[in-house]
Amino acid sequence: MASGRACLHPREVETVLDQPSTRCPTGLRNRVLVELLYRAGLHVSEALALGNQHVKCVEPDLVRLHVRGRGRRTRTVSIRSELLASSLIPHWRQVRPRSADCFFCTLADANAPTGFGPRAARAGHPLRDSYVRAMVARLGERAGLEPGLASPRALRRSHAVHTLAAGGDLRDLQLQLGHTRLETTARYAQYTPSSSESTHEQRRDR
Repeated sequence: MASGRACLHPREVETVLDQPSTRCPTGLRNRVLVELLYRAGLHVSEALALGNQHVKCVEPDLVRLHVRGRGRRTRTVSIRSELLASSLIPHWRQVRPRSADCFFCTLADANAPTGFGPRAARAGHPLRDSYVRAMVARLGERAGLEPGLASPRALRRSHAVHTLAAGGDLRDLQLQLGHTRLETTARYAQYTPSSSESTHEQRRDR
């Protein structure tokens, strides 16, 4: 089992994100979900708490999220992504149940796993975090990663590490991740994408 403190290399992240097929509603939903987990650095609970009104495409390449974090603290997270703003999110809005309050919800497909068992055929339920964790792990294995390496936590951590490695501001990252203390965010500076990839290659060679 891979370490829970894993950081994925950017190429590994992109491979994971490319796994869901956007040709079907379930794959489209899951693609939007994993994109937001990584590009916004969200916790699973934060992503699943998003309402439809909390996700806004304000420009052709800009998505703005109203996130409710831990301790009921709220924050605004902006993401620059033409793929999300102009394609994936608008398409997901077209196929998601309009009556659902939650942005990420179950679909009327009895064969689509959601964590609700036989109730999966009822559309509009919030997804369960157990489904999201299993789904991300499954995408990671399909991408050729070591079992257990891909997780929502790893996507959030990788976002933080990649942002700092690209010269991102520590204070801005703190606000985006919702940390109350700058010291918590600063811990991500000890990780580097290159050393992460090297570690993964060493594990595969054993």
